[in-house]
Amino acid sequence: MSTSPKALEHSSTKAVSDAQLELSLNGFAIGLSSDTFEAFTLPLPDNKQVKPLRETHKDWFLSWREGTIYAIARIERPSTSIGTLERLQCNDHLQLIVALIDDLLPVKFPAYEAFRHRPFAFKGRREEIIGTITKNLRNPHELLQHFTIRPTFSLEAKIIEPIPDQTSIGLFLSLSTKWEISADPFVLQAAGIDLNGLYVVRRETAPGERRLVGQIGAVTQTTVHLTASYDERTTISNSEVYLEGSKASFARCLKTLLGSDYDAFEQARQREEAKLLSGPAVNDLLQQFRKFFQKDPTLQLTQDLTVTINDQLSVKNSSAYESIHIAPPVQYYFDPARTKTSQYPWLGIKQYGPFSKDTFPKRTPNILVVFPEMAQGATETFLKHLRNGITNSRPAYEGGFAKLFGLLNPTFQLCKVRFLNTADPAGAYRQAIEEHLAASSSVDAAIVVLTDQHGDLPDTNSPYLTAKATLLMAGIPVQEIRVSKLSKGPYELQYILPSSASERARSVRTVLARKYDTSVSQLSSAATGTIS
Repeated sequence: MSTSPKALEHSSTKAVSDAQLELSLNGFAIGLSSDTFEAFTLPLPDNKQVKPLRETHKDWFLSWREGTIYAIARIERPSTSIGTLERLQCNDHLQLIVALIDDLLPVKFPAYEAFRHRPFAFKGRREEIIGTITKNLRNPHELLQHFTIRPTFSLEAKIIEPIPDQTSIGLFLSLSTKWEISADPFVLQAAGIDLNGLYVVRRETAPGERRLVGQIGAVTQTTVHLTASYDERTTISNSEVYLEGSKASFARCLKTLLGSDYDAFEQARQREEAKLLSGPAVNDLLQQFRKFFQKDPTLQLTQDLTVTINDQLSVKNSSAYESIHIAPPVQYYFDPARTKTSQYPWLGIKQYGPFSKDTFPKRTPNILVVFPEMAQGATETFLKHLRNGITNSRPAYEGGFAKLFGLLNPTFQLCKVRFLNTADPAGAYRQAIEEHLAASSSVDAAIVVLTDQHGDLPDTNSPYLTAKATLLMAGIPVQEIRVSKLSKGPYELQYILPSSASERARSVRTVLARKYDTSVSQLSSAATGTIS
C-alpha cells in the first residue's frame, strides 16, 4: 500500500491543526486554597429528613449525599450543633464544594436580587428590549411600559473533566432573557385584550409556594376567576397576580396594543434579542464579568477553604489526549449503491431525487389541508407554489412537490375551518376535520394551517394539538404551518418550501410504508437520503 506525498502532507497538516485546536468556554477556572477542608458529617440514610434538619439548623449549610449530611456553619457561632467534625479531601468532595459556591454566589452581587437561587440568576438593569424598540413609535400605548424583556445572567459552578481523571471546577455563565408583564389584568382586559386561557403568576411568593397560579377564565375589576389552578382555588385577587410573561401572553397583548405596528415590532424584537444572545455578545459579556471578578476574585467557603475565580476556561488538544474532535462532514446518499452523494440534503434531492423513489408503494398520495376560512386565498396560493414550484432567475424551489419527490399527481383536499364560536378555535378545527374525514376518501397525510394568534395559544386550547390528536387517531401524520409564513412572497417562499416539502414527503412516505407493509426503515429517509 502506498501513500501519495499529497496525502501525507494533508495528514500531517491535519494532525498539526488538530493539536493546535483550542476552544474557549463560557466559564472561569476555580482555584482552591487547600487540598483539604473541615466539615461536620452526620449519617442520614433517608434524605426525606433533610428538610426538617434545615429548618432546625438555619445557621448551617447542609448538603446530603449518599447517606451522609455534610454541614458547614454559615456564621462564626451557630446557635445549634450538628454532626462530627471531619477533615475532607477536596478532590473527593468536589460536588460539596460546587454546592457551597452556588450557595454563596449572591454575596458577590449584593446590589442584585436573585429571581432564582439554584443556579443563581438575576436580571440586568441597563438593557430593556421593549423600551428600546417602542420609543420610536409615534403614539405608543401607555400600557407598553408594563411589558419588559431584560437580559438575565445565570452563574453556576460545575465539575469539568476535559481529560480523563483530571477534574476541576469552573464557574459558568449563561445568558438568557426574562419576559415580564406587570400591568393589572383588569386594565389589560379594559384595553380590549382577550385574557381567556392565559395564565397568571404570583407577584410575590412565600417560601415553598408555587409561582404559577392557574389559567384565566374571566377577569373582573378586583378578581381573576380561574378555570384551572394548582391549589384548587377558583379565584385570586388582581393585586396578588400578574399575567405570565410567556410568548403567548406577549403576542396576545401586543397584537392588540400595537395593532398594525406589531409585525414590525416583532421583527425588531427578534433582531435585538439575537444581538443580545449572539456568540460575540456572550464573549463580550464574559470579558465584563472577568473584569468584575478581578477586583475581588475570592470567595470564602469555610474557615480553612477559599476559592479564587480565575481567567476564562479553555480546552485544547495535546499530544497525549484529544479533547476536541472535528467530526467529518455528513454525507447523504440517494441510491442503494451509494454513488449519488451530497453534503446537503436539499441539493441532493434536487439533483438525484429521494432515496426510495423506485420502491415507493403509492405514488399518488392524498394530502388533507386544514385551514382557517380567512386564510383561504393565501393557502391556495401557497399550495400552487408547493405543487408547481417557483420559477425565477435563480430558483431554490423549482419543479414542484411531485417532480422533486418522485410522486404522480398528488391531490390536496381542502378542509375549511369556520369559527362559529371564536372562543373555541380548537373545537372548530376538530369539528371541521371530523366532518371531512367522515365524508371523504382516504387521507395519507395532512397540513394544518394556523394563524399566529391561534398558534400561540396554550397547549390546553391549541388548535394544532387538537387537530394533530384527531388526525393521529385516524392514522394520519400531520405538519403545521403558520399563515404568516405561507403568505410570504415568492422570493421568501422559495426558501420556506424546501423544508415544508421535505416534511410533507417524509410524513407521506412513512405512513404509506406502514399502510402497505413496506419496511419503515427502508423509507424513513426517503424525503432526503440515508446518512453516513
